[in-house]
Amino acid sequence: MITKSVLLVCGPARAFELFTNRISEWWPPERRHTGDPKSTITLAESGRFFERGGSGNEVELGAVISWHAPEKIVLDWYPGTDKDHPTRVEIRFAAEGDGTRITVDHGPTEASEDLFPMRAPRYEASWTLVFHALVRAAADLGEPH
Repeated sequence: MITKSVLLVCGPARAFELFTNRISEWWPPERRHTGDPKSTITLAESGRFFERGGSGNEVELGAVISWHAPEKIVLDWYPGTDKDHPTRVEIRFAAEGDGTRITVDHGPTEASEDLFPMRAPRYEASWTLVFHALVRAAADLGEPH
């Protein structure tokens, strides 16, 4: 299991909105899967989590298992594996002082138990990049409390 967390200086509802509905504005280009740094990423309560390139090509990034705004999202995660061997990502948003602590737990599912140890270093590095981009975006966008 990989656990990463970051503190954003905004309330939980704003942090949840930034992480979900505004994900395309800040997700690192080097962690996009269509090869198009200007692709759009959609993480929707409807269950879809995908990236669409400028030419319309789509890459399924996962599936929303549960959505409890603004506290938690649980995803089946396909990057690094595939739909048949997803990993599981739980993202929690908790008020902490004047901000919101976002915590990601990323671990194997039964289908990906054998693959996860080989992929864990890449996931660890990726979440570090993602959180750095998220912190920059929150600061650049001047997210209010």
